[in-house]
Amino acid sequence: MVDLEANQSPDPSHARRSSVIADLLLIAPHTEIVHHIPGRIRLRLKRSGLDVIAKIDVESLMRGVPGIRSLRINPVVGSLTLEYDQKRLSYSLWEKLGALRNRPELRDQVEALLKDVWG
Repeated sequence: MVDLEANQSPDPSHARRSSVIADLLLIAPHTEIVHHIPGRIRLRLKRSGLDVIAKIDVESLMRGVPGIRSLRINPVVGSLTLEYDQKRLSYSLWEKLGALRNRPELRDQVEALLKDVWG
């Protein structure tokens, strides 16, 4: 299990933001919400999602998203647990990210919502 704490503020650069959003959009179709309480969400990763996560610098990704406080990956059970600022990242955003699994046509809409996270 990897347990990472966000120690740095998000990088505000446009290129960095675009990279983070691209990674989130890449991961999203491989996840489903298993459990959620305000400020904490656990996602189950499909086997293909573990391969995708392995190709991404997860610590850098976490630092790049405003509002993510910590991230734990448990490859044994295939889960990803995020603690986040619920004022910055709404539950509906998580739901829409998860909807990409079955509705890839929502990608542009979800990408716009993610851009709004940076304000």
